[in-house]
Amino acid sequence: MSRVIVTGVGGFIGHHVVKKLKDTGYEVIGITKISSKNEPDVDNVHKIGLSSQEQLNGIIKENDIVIHLAWSTVPASSESDSEKDVITNIPASLNLIEACARKKASHFIFLSSGGTVYGNAEYLPIDEIHPTRPISPYGIDKLMVEKYLHMFSHRFGLPYTILRPSNVYGPNYRLDKGQGVIGYWLESIKKNEPLAIIKGGDIVRDYLHIDDLTELLAKLVAQPPDNQIFNVGTSIGTSLLELLEIIQNIKTNEIRLTEVPKRKFDVNTNILSFDKLKKQLNWQPKVDLVEGIEDLFSKSSN
Repeated sequence: MSRVIVTGVGGFIGHHVVKKLKDTGYEVIGITKISSKNEPDVDNVHKIGLSSQEQLNGIIKENDIVIHLAWSTVPASSESDSEKDVITNIPASLNLIEACARKKASHFIFLSSGGTVYGNAEYLPIDEIHPTRPISPYGIDKLMVEKYLHMFSHRFGLPYTILRPSNVYGPNYRLDKGQGVIGYWLESIKKNEPLAIIKGGDIVRDYLHIDDLTELLAKLVAQPPDNQIFNVGTSIGTSLLELLEIIQNIKTNEIRLTEVPKRKFDVNTNILSFDKLKKQLNWQPKVDLVEGIEDLFSKSSN
């Protein structure tokens, strides 16, 4: 089996990706600059950033598959400090891509953002040929890394796959990072605080369970398709009010709410088509949203 290098293994998605790949039998090498109480179970972990070409050259070997998850911001933090978003994420990603091209990695998988690179939808569900007109720094920077990957593939022959996932949720959220409304509301409930809901509650998102994402990544590692872009979603939209109703049906005690204004960097509706993935890789999401949230709340209360 190929050796797999995963950046950002200290994060929510990284932990789950490592577990899936290890369970599948791969040798997994982790790169993270985050110190965590729950260190990922990798064969070797390098606690470094991605700024040193020399260090990356010493880690990456020919024929490695590299999964790039590391990103130092979320949409809200990128909006408040767009310069930091560029300075910390673009050079780091570019260093990694250059090292992979130089060391002849066999494949580069990049986790982009299906929720932000398209901007406000012209039609639904959004497919991969939908125009990309991001309205947030986060989406712009993710798209920039995609363009660099295309350039390096054209010039140096580095094969890549770009995934544009919708809103990912699941157990072991990094609740301190504000990763998504489900995790944010879960943390608020645990603290007995009111749930902050955007005024009107009509913002619609496509919620993807982490198990569905990791299953896809394991499939890509086993048989990577060269130079493809895939949306990773459920093709189902859920408004904040509908999400709130799901949670209220799970929780027996009363939930308090507080309204917050809409944010200029939030798109109104984001629903991603998975038709391309289904046709090319026979992948489709399996975890029902209600069941996924019930499981998440059950595990968080233990």
